[in-house]
Amino acid sequence: MFKLERARMSVRKRLSPFPSANDIELAHEGKRVLRELLKNNAPCYSVEVLSSDGESNVIQLPAIAFSLLAEALHEISNGSSVKVMPQQPELTTQEAADALNVSRPFLIKLLESGQIPFHRVGTHRRIKHKDIIEFTLNGDNKK
Repeated sequence: MFKLERARMSVRKRLSPFPSANDIELAHEGKRVLRELLKNNAPCYSVEVLSSDGESNVIQLPAIAFSLLAEALHEISNGSSVKVMPQQPELTTQEAADALNVSRPFLIKLLESGQIPFHRVGTHRRIKHKDIIEFTLNGDNKK
């Protein structure tokens, strides 16, 4: 079982999206521990969360969530901020632009030039998530 101690400050109350030196240090150690545990290839992991007042809760995390946590800790340990975005089967143009880290008008040009497939729902463009992934992997050579 892996134990996490909940930080005293709520993530929602944090003013800076960038990790502090203490966050980086904690993330580095957490990343190391999680990566070691992930070598077990278990389908799920038990995590004990300890609050600052000593209250303990055990939760089950699927391996995919545990792996995502390890990736987030890796980024934080490098001083990067982290944003988790759910992956819907279809994205709006704004969601797709955000995923590609481009402006919405630039994305529209990519869509209209045929570089990224899309379809219309009424007057709205929709882009399949898999097409965004393919573009990020292969699309840069088409530009």
